[in-house]
Formats: sequence, structure tokens, C-alpha cells
Amino acid sequence: MFLSYVNLPELKCQPGWFILSYDRPYYSDDSSIAIELCQSFDRLIGFHKKTGYYFDARYEGDEYSPGGRINGTFSVTFQRFNFDINTSGYGDSTSTEKLKTDSIREFSRLLNDFVERAEQQ
Repeated sequence: MFLSYVNLPELKCQPGWFILSYDRPYYSDDSSIAIELCQSFDRLIGFHKKTGYYFDARYEGDEYSPGGRINGTFSVTFQRFNFDINTSGYGDSTSTEKLKTDSIREFSRLLNDFVERAEQQ
């Protein structure tokens, strides 16, 4: 699946995120990053190590062509995990939110709002 980067927004993250995209992992320990939502954007996963927030974003639909309409659905799952003092790791999920949209702009807004909310915790 190929989405043209010219028409697509980007995901901006502050330090502390580990993000997996189709073609490469990103880790922002010291600096902020901006990931263009382009090429092979059929799955994007992110985890904020300081707050326990997690997202899983997917695109399911027809291949995108520049200037054409996106014929597919964007779905994103947001989760927050509680920190377990005994194991010094994250345990059970405390909240889960699943959303779907067919608008790339709405999807980008949802994803960026979630990232911002996770960073402010």
C-alpha cells in the first residue's frame, strides 16, 4: 500500500516515544521527531515509556493515488497501562479507546491529540 507523502500530514512526538512504522523504528529519547505519514502506512505503533500510553494505527483500503480520494478506513486503538511498582514495568491496561474514520485529516488530528495528551501526563 502506498500513500503519497505530498498530501499527508505528519505525526510529531516529543522525547520518550518508541514508534514502529512499516519500514523503520523510531526512538526519541533526547529529541523530538516528526514522522511523515507516507509510504506503506498500513500500520503504525507507538509507546511512550514514561507514561505507559500506547497506540496502534492502521489503514485498510484501496491503494492511494495522489489527487485521488482515499477509499479506506483509518482505525486507531489508544491504551494506557498502569505502572507496577513491584516489577518496575507496565501491567494491565487501565483504559482502551478505539476509533475509526475515513478522513486522513481527522485521523491525523486524533493521533496527534492522543500523542500530546500522553506527553502531558
